Amino acid sequence: MTLNIKQYEENICYCSRCGNCYGEAALEPSSTCFLRDYYGWESFGPRGRLNMCRHLMDGTLQYTNELVERIYSDLLCGACSSFCVLPIPHFDIFRAMRKDAVEAGLKLPKEIERIVASLDKAGNVFGAPKDNRAKWATELALPDKGDLVYFPGCYSSYTDQETAISTIKVLRAAGLDPAILGTEESCCGNPLLLSGHANKAEAFIKENARKLMATGAKTVVASCAECFRTLKVEYPKIVPDFKVNVLHTSQLMAQLVQENRLHYKWPTAEGRAAIVTYHDPCQLGRLEGLGVYDQPRKVIQSVPGTNFIEMPRNQKLARCCGAGGLVKNTNDGMATNIAVEVLHEANSTGAMTFITSCPRCKKNFKDGVKKDPMRLLHLKIVDLNEFIAMHLVDA
Repeated sequence: MTLNIKQYEENICYCSRCGNCYGEAALEPSSTCFLRDYYGWESFGPRGRLNMCRHLMDGTLQYTNELVERIYSDLLCGACSSFCVLPIPHFDIFRAMRKDAVEAGLKLPKEIERIVASLDKAGNVFGAPKDNRAKWATELALPDKGDLVYFPGCYSSYTDQETAISTIKVLRAAGLDPAILGTEESCCGNPLLLSGHANKAEAFIKENARKLMATGAKTVVASCAECFRTLKVEYPKIVPDFKVNVLHTSQLMAQLVQENRLHYKWPTAEGRAAIVTYHDPCQLGRLEGLGVYDQPRKVIQSVPGTNFIEMPRNQKLARCCGAGGLVKNTNDGMATNIAVEVLHEANSTGAMTFITSCPRCKKNFKDGVKKDPMRLLHLKIVDLNEFIAMHLVDA
């Protein structure tokens, strides 16, 4: 078996075991890796995983079913790379471990297998009927061709339709006429890449890319951080002809704000109710150095009367929502615990509205509120597109 991690051998060997990725010797005093704290074992953290990679490459360790729990426990959030002072692409290395596990024929967590089966069957992570993918847009009369195409993704198509509808309201309020693929859209492929099923992901990516280019799109906009990163970074790797401009909705809205194309109602809420805070999705900021941090903040602060207050950990230092790396599926309890910790940080700002830019984050944070309602029930969890739509004159 040819190891996929072998291509990162030099990067893996850079690790000096300094502990920056755990906050032990880092500039920040707080722990950066919730996983090692949660499980209590070095092998669940980035330093331990890199050590496993070394032993896998020199043959003193083999891929086994016993390693699967470690391999699939990772949030793949990129926090370790933010603190590491060496050029170690943790996200790519740990994703390559999952690809190795699949190619080795290991027994994967049943939740991962369920997602893969759902994608094979219906083209979405929920296994929901493909014909229902565009139900959210039934009354919106959206075209199927145009310069601007909106890619809502699985979550906003099936379980978070408020985000998809709000996105269209915002774009139309600014005078734009977005098209959609509708029932022709399939999952962006990110869950397959995260699960280690790279070949299956490639098929999804090629088909979506073909259909998107057939619409005549010059720009594709995604409201999901994971769809955005996948379309922006992964699609051109697999489909070199995919030269469409890919934007996250926060980037496009920031342009619209700058052009004075979004017109707001004057808010009636005053005082504490007007305080809002924002959570940075990992796949919008840290990963691949995408760095989409300023745009969502500019959009939020463009709403009259909004008092924006940062959480203690923000931008590249922000903690993952807890759902990354498919961990929401493999360990829902831990994912929700992480969400609760982040929400407590949000609570410390005095905010009543908690905004994020990823439907997977939004879902996990809503679960976090349910887990600690005594302290968190007052927090309203909304997507950035929802927040802007509710304040627009024409939405």
